Amino acid sequence: MITVKKQIRKPSAQTIIFYCAFFLVVAMGVYLRMTSVGGAPILEDEYTSAFQALGFMKTGKPMLPSGFIQWSEPLVLPYIVSVLWQLTGVDIITARLLSVVVGTGSILLAYLIGKQLRNTSIGLVFAFFIATNQWSVASSTFFRSYALAELAFLAMCYIGIRWIDTNRSWKGFFIVIAITLSLMFIGHYALIVALPSVLLLPVISRISDIISTRIDSRPLRSGTTKTWGLMFNIRIDLTIVEIILYTLLATAGTVWIISERGPLAVSLIGSITGEFFTVLPNDTTITFKPMFAQAFYDLYGPLLLLLIGVGTIIMVAETGRRGLTILFYFIIPTALFSTLFSSLTITTLFPRYVFPYNPALLLALAFTIVRLSEVILIQIRAVSPERLRFIPLKENWIPALICAMVLATLSSSLLLRANIEPPTSSMDKWFRGPGEPVTPAYNKVTDYIRTNMSPNDAILATRGWPFPFELPNLEGFWLMSVPVELSELGDSEKDRLTNRFTGYTAITNLSAFLTLLEEKASGWIVIPYMHNSPNVMTQPIYDIIHTRLIPIAAASDTTISLFKWNADSVKLTPFTHQPELYGNTRTIKTNGNTVTMRSKAGPLNWAGIRYDLQQTPQIQDLVFDVHIKLDQLTGSESVQFNFILEEDDGDRWHVPEYTSEGYLPVRPTGTWHRFSLRLSEFDFWPQFQKLQEPGRIKYLKIEAQNAENIGFIAQIKVNVVAVEPIR
Repeated sequence: MITVKKQIRKPSAQTIIFYCAFFLVVAMGVYLRMTSVGGAPILEDEYTSAFQALGFMKTGKPMLPSGFIQWSEPLVLPYIVSVLWQLTGVDIITARLLSVVVGTGSILLAYLIGKQLRNTSIGLVFAFFIATNQWSVASSTFFRSYALAELAFLAMCYIGIRWIDTNRSWKGFFIVIAITLSLMFIGHYALIVALPSVLLLPVISRISDIISTRIDSRPLRSGTTKTWGLMFNIRIDLTIVEIILYTLLATAGTVWIISERGPLAVSLIGSITGEFFTVLPNDTTITFKPMFAQAFYDLYGPLLLLLIGVGTIIMVAETGRRGLTILFYFIIPTALFSTLFSSLTITTLFPRYVFPYNPALLLALAFTIVRLSEVILIQIRAVSPERLRFIPLKENWIPALICAMVLATLSSSLLLRANIEPPTSSMDKWFRGPGEPVTPAYNKVTDYIRTNMSPNDAILATRGWPFPFELPNLEGFWLMSVPVELSELGDSEKDRLTNRFTGYTAITNLSAFLTLLEEKASGWIVIPYMHNSPNVMTQPIYDIIHTRLIPIAAASDTTISLFKWNADSVKLTPFTHQPELYGNTRTIKTNGNTVTMRSKAGPLNWAGIRYDLQQTPQIQDLVFDVHIKLDQLTGSESVQFNFILEEDDGDRWHVPEYTSEGYLPVRPTGTWHRFSLRLSEFDFWPQFQKLQEPGRIKYLKIEAQNAENIGFIAQIKVNVVAVEPIR
């Protein structure tokens, strides 16, 4: 028996050098991502992914602390992290390492795409740009699906150009669609707007064939025929006109679809992705919004965008239908976000929605750099002596990589600095909302509270995502009075408004705030910089927090403020003014600051008690804390109480609307209903101060409306607290 030994071919020195360079590019990308993992602040959205992972661990579902099942966020990454946490323990830094792995996969896939499109030089430079690009590094830093979205987009591009570059069968096309849909839901639901690009693959292929045939059929001056890969030398003839006509036809069709069926498309995508978009009425005007174009301008600047534009032309010219595929994969989603979704949804859109498509721009930039390096190499070889031509033309990846590295050191959008860690603050901004450029230092606050808290403490926060994860043993509350925030993030159940993510009970007014401070002897209030405003929590609460509570300087900075409250922080003083009865009120009895009033059906439309305020100085800085309990009621299901200021000439000022009907309904449940009001909080007060003297206010009235046909017995208790306003 003869044994044939198969000879292993030894790789050439050039091949070894190339793979060493590729390994260094990958190592550089891993280094940039690893150095950011520990230093970058934890985003609020990362806690959402962490809650999903914990939900998988505990219930097998992506259940948040509130009990809400978060299907509308990508689930693949949290599920993998939940498995990882069972081995390593729960830690967001560990979860971030998985994003690093995914980001490294994007570097490898970028090389394959570049190689498939043209050659290894494009692949290497493209991989280098993915390794050092600020957005790619940032997306691979945080425990979110952003890195997975970028990897999914690259995979979509790869299978798209593989199909369009091979047999282009319908069977293969449907396989591409199926894989693409899977990648969309694995990566991020926002990738679904790339589906039209995938559906257009046969059209792109056909148009490319038509143009290629027309160009090839036209002889050049030299007598040779034209190939699609050498489009730069085509004559200016009807082919260009045909291209323009094709473009206009496609544009007209797209405009019609957007204008006539836009709301339906957006609402359909919103339904598929589960509350991803809240759609405005169908008659909303669709216009172009520049926020996404501005985001790319902010990331790259005019010079790099110019190079990217040149590279796009080179890419399409040299690769034909493959380059067109990449171009369509970028243009269509970005255009849809800038028109349909920007115009038709009230859901806040962020630049990060289009950044998964960012690799298309880096690929175009790679074509520019490689072409530029080839031209430079040819010119250098032409003027250099024979002995100095140590770089063969087929190894043009070396000058291309050198040019790319020089560009990376000069551009702020590419992170290549010797001995300098990536600027986490600059990466952080891409994940923030409008007006929120920096992530608050939640880690500083949670570390301080964890060290100094008592078991019975409570926590009150305007944005409480970190605390159910970092401080799960503390009872939490959500301080918020902005209607849009309450509607988008709130969840009503059994007359109780809670945060949909954290499950914290909402504290929306001064009454609930004072009740919390009374019921909980001690606790903490956390206010990030973007919420440190009376518009978020009402003016009285804002003033009480900043004048009566204890600021914790050691845990506060420009991004976040921490306050401590205890039993002595806010003391309520009984309001000892003697009340007077009026209207259908028959009798009143006082016991300290508690008044029991009896009313019977009568000829008037109201019944109530009133306090004479003419002897009360600076009443605009007093918080009136009113408790009402209905003991008996006949002739109705509830009593509609209102609060009124009355001047000495009889003019009445109704203090604010408590419900949409403008009154506070009280039912005979035997429980106290609480309402707190501060006069200077209300819109009418500045106008009143200009037109009248504050001393002319005669009465504070607590009045039952529509009282002519009802009788009731009610207890009313009034306290006050003086609050120095923030000037």
